[in-house]
Amino acid sequence: MAQESKPWYRSQTKVGVVLLAGSAILATVGGWLTGSISMANAVVALIAEVGALKLAFGIRDWPVINRNK
Repeated sequence: MAQESKPWYRSQTKVGVVLLAGSAILATVGGWLTGSISMANAVVALIAEVGALKLAFGIRDWPVINRNK
């Protein structure tokens, strides 16, 4: 069964994850810049937040991986 080929912004789940992870990333960077969290904690949080984005999109949806799109 072939998957639909629709843009990521037409998926409510993917848009929700982008907004959620984007706000978490901005909060982490802001916390690090203001000094409320250490750089080590910020790096760990950023890795987890980027992982959430990758999980939502799936590795095969990324154009770097799937060059057929």
